[in-house]
Amino acid sequence: MHPAKSDFYYFVSEEHAHVAISGRARIVRDPREKVRHWKDDWKDFYPDRNYLLIIVIPEKLEVVSVKHGIVGDSIRWTPPMVTFKSRMPR
Repeated sequence: MHPAKSDFYYFVSEEHAHVAISGRARIVRDPREKVRHWKDDWKDFYPDRNYLLIIVIPEKLEVVSVKHGIVGDSIRWTPPMVTFKSRMPR
């Protein structure tokens, strides 16, 4: 399966903050690969290890946090951004 263009967004309303990640994502279907990525910290959330694993390779990250003074450009309304040079692993 080819990596798909994906966007993930997380917003915390009480802090007037958000993080947005754009990149390429793929669902891991190979059970052996899922085992290689397994973290014991997950066992309380997935006691039967029935979970979906998505690998995300970021291309761009945007962050806004009014509480921490990270607000971006007030003229162009653009958030602070990091652009990654990355490749999707096989």
